[in-house]
Amino acid sequence: MAKWLNTFTGAEIARKVDEYTEVVGTILLGLHADSQKQQKQMDAHSQSIQTLQSLQQEQADALQRLQHDLQTLRSTWQAQQYPHNEVDALQQLQKQMDAYERIVLRLRWQCALAYLFTLIMGLILWIVK
Repeated sequence: MAKWLNTFTGAEIARKVDEYTEVVGTILLGLHADSQKQQKQMDAHSQSIQTLQSLQQEQADALQRLQHDLQTLRSTWQAQQYPHNEVDALQQLQKQMDAYERIVLRLRWQCALAYLFTLIMGLILWIVK
């Protein structure tokens, strides 16, 4: 009889509605917290990408300056006619040119890797969004 009375008054329905409301509310709060966490992670990744892009630009500028210095050094070396008794000076210039070429090559690799990393991070952010 009590069961029939609860059904008639709606007490059982009210209890189930309250139970479902609490479960759904908990789920929605969890989803909201997860979405905020993901947003913070995306913001951090965006900041990382901006930092990498600025580093890449700095390295590209440094590479360009070194290439210009190397070209100036080559032009100076080719323009001057050293006598045969100054072979040591020529060898020293050649060593300097080789050193600049190694630096330029290393910077090229760093720029390429930074660019590749930037592209990968951008792709990851694009996929995540």
